[in-house]
Amino acid sequence: PEMQEEHKAAKESPILPGAAKRPKPSSRSGALALSAAIAAEDAAERRRLEAERRREEEEAAERARKEAEAAVVLERQELIMLRLTQDQEFQQSLMQDQLKDLTSRQQALLLELETAASEVAETENSLRNAQQRLE
Repeated sequence: PEMQEEHKAAKESPILPGAAKRPKPSSRSGALALSAAIAAEDAAERRRLEAERRREEEEAAERARKEAEAAVVLERQELIMLRLTQDQEFQQSLMQDQLKDLTSRQQALLLELETAASEVAETENSLRNAQQRLE
C-alpha cells in the first residue's frame, strides 16, 4: 500500500510521468517488477495520449469536412440566388419595355379614336343635313 501511494504521487507529477521520485524497492526482483509496472503504466499513458490525439485530429478533420461541405452548399445557394435575381431583373426590364411599347401604342390608338369619332360626328351631321333636305 505504501508503494502504491508513492507510485500514485509519482504518476500525478505535473512535470513528466515517471519524473518524480520513484519508490526504492528493497530487492532486485522488486526493482524489476516496479520498473516493469512503471514502464507498462507509462506505455499505457502514451497509448492513451496518442489515442486522444488521434481522436482530436479525426474530430478536427470531420469539422473541417463539414465546414467545407457547408461552404459548398452556401456557394450553391448564393449562385442560385444570383441567377434568380438576374432572371427577375431581366423579366422586370422586359416588362418595362413592353409597358413603354403599349403606352405609345395606346396613345396612337387614342389619336386614331379621336379622328374616327370626329369623322363619325361629321358623317352623322352630313346625314342629318341630307335627311332634312329630303323632307
